[in-house]
Amino acid sequence: NQGKGSVEVKRCEKTSDRVCVCQAGFMPAGIPLGSVCSPCPEGTFSRGRNENCQPWTNCSSLGKSTLRAGTGAEDAVC
Repeated sequence: NQGKGSVEVKRCEKTSDRVCVCQAGFMPAGIPLGSVCSPCPEGTFSRGRNENCQPWTNCSSLGKSTLRAGTGAEDAVC
């Protein structure tokens, strides 16, 4: 269900189940992976494909300035 962050990558067939993955900005929240997806919490991102959300890079803690703020789908760029 694309509206819920999940996208089908393989149709259901007689010999295999349907396979879904979470889109960028979402992480798996159910079994099988990709069947239910939750948005990444503020301050985190996921590139999709059932990747868990990771915290944005904290540029200031690295002594760098932020060139681009992080989003649900992309890390911050220092």
